[in-house]
Amino acid sequence: MIHRSGKVKEYLGKHNDRLITRRISAYSPELNPDELVWNALKYQEIPNFCPESMDDLKNAVISTMNKLKSNPARLKNIIRGSSLPLPPLTGKN
Repeated sequence: MIHRSGKVKEYLGKHNDRLITRRISAYSPELNPDELVWNALKYQEIPNFCPESMDDLKNAVISTMNKLKSNPARLKNIIRGSSLPLPPLTGKN
Protein backbone atom coordinates (compact mmCIF):
# COMPACT_ATOMS: atom_id res chain seq x y z
CA MET A 1 0.00 0.00 0.00
CA ILE A 2 1.30 3.40 -0.96
CA HIS A 3 0.62 4.97 2.45
CA ARG A 4 2.99 2.52 4.11
CA SER A 5 5.74 2.59 1.48
CA GLY A 6 9.36 3.31 2.28
CA LYS A 7 9.22 6.66 0.48
CA VAL A 8 6.24 7.82 2.53
CA LYS A 9 7.89 6.71 5.77
CA GLU A 10 11.08 8.51 4.75
CA TYR A 11 9.14 11.70 3.93
CA LEU A 12 7.24 11.59 7.21
CA GLY A 13 10.49 11.05 9.08
CA LYS A 14 12.03 14.12 7.48
CA HIS A 15 8.99 16.29 8.22
CA ASN A 16 7.78 14.92 11.55
CA ASP A 17 8.35 18.33 13.16
CA ARG A 18 5.49 19.83 11.11
CA LEU A 19 3.24 16.90 10.22
CA ILE A 20 0.83 14.98 12.39
CA THR A 21 -0.36 11.64 11.08
CA ARG A 22 -3.32 9.53 12.12
CA ARG A 23 -4.26 5.97 11.20
CA ILE A 24 -7.85 5.67 10.10
CA SER A 25 -9.91 2.77 8.84
CA ALA A 26 -9.52 1.91 5.19
CA TYR A 27 -12.94 3.37 4.37
CA SER A 28 -14.06 5.97 6.86
CA PRO A 29 -15.16 9.04 4.91
CA GLU A 30 -16.42 10.73 8.08
CA LEU A 31 -12.86 10.58 9.45
CA ASN A 32 -11.09 11.51 6.24
CA PRO A 33 -10.74 15.29 5.81
CA ASP A 34 -9.91 14.77 2.11
CA GLU A 35 -13.41 13.42 1.56
CA LEU A 36 -14.89 16.64 2.96
CA VAL A 37 -12.75 18.71 0.58
CA TRP A 38 -13.97 16.64 -2.38
CA ASN A 39 -17.56 16.96 -1.13
CA ALA A 40 -17.19 20.75 -0.94
CA LEU A 41 -15.85 20.72 -4.48
CA LYS A 42 -18.65 18.51 -5.83
CA TYR A 43 -21.66 19.82 -3.92
CA GLN A 44 -20.85 23.44 -3.07
CA GLU A 45 -18.42 24.72 -5.68
CA ILE A 46 -19.50 23.01 -8.90
CA PRO A 47 -22.88 21.36 -8.27
CA ASN A 48 -24.77 20.26 -11.35
CA PHE A 49 -21.71 20.86 -13.49
CA CYS A 50 -21.99 18.95 -16.75
CA PRO A 51 -18.69 19.04 -18.63
CA GLU A 52 -18.66 18.53 -22.35
CA SER A 53 -15.26 16.85 -22.25
CA MET A 54 -12.66 15.43 -19.87
CA ASP A 55 -10.65 18.62 -20.40
CA ASP A 56 -13.62 20.71 -19.22
CA LEU A 57 -13.91 18.55 -16.12
CA LYS A 58 -10.17 18.69 -15.45
CA ASN A 59 -10.09 22.47 -15.85
CA ALA A 60 -13.08 22.97 -13.57
CA VAL A 61 -11.60 20.73 -10.85
CA ILE A 62 -8.19 22.40 -11.02
CA SER A 63 -9.72 25.88 -10.98
CA THR A 64 -11.98 25.03 -8.05
CA MET A 65 -9.18 23.36 -6.06
CA ASN A 66 -7.00 26.44 -6.61
CA LYS A 67 -9.89 28.59 -5.37
CA LEU A 68 -10.16 26.47 -2.21
CA LYS A 69 -6.38 26.50 -1.81
CA SER A 70 -6.35 30.30 -1.94
CA ASN A 71 -8.77 30.46 1.02
CA PRO A 72 -6.94 28.70 3.89
CA ALA A 73 -9.57 29.68 6.46
CA ARG A 74 -12.35 27.99 4.47
CA LEU A 75 -10.19 24.96 3.80
CA LYS A 76 -9.42 24.62 7.52
CA ASN A 77 -13.14 24.88 8.31
CA ILE A 78 -13.92 22.13 5.81
CA ILE A 79 -11.23 19.90 7.29
CA ARG A 80 -12.38 20.67 10.84
CA GLY A 81 -15.77 19.24 9.87
CA SER A 82 -14.41 15.70 9.99
CA SER A 83 -14.96 13.45 12.98
CA LEU A 84 -11.21 12.89 13.19
CA PRO A 85 -9.79 14.25 16.45
CA LEU A 86 -7.44 17.00 15.29
CA PRO A 87 -4.99 19.18 17.25
CA PRO A 88 -5.91 22.81 17.97
CA LEU A 89 -5.56 25.26 15.12
CA THR A 90 -2.45 27.39 15.03
CA GLY A 91 -1.54 30.43 12.97
CA LYS A 92 -3.66 33.27 11.64
CA ASN A 93 -5.99 31.25 9.38
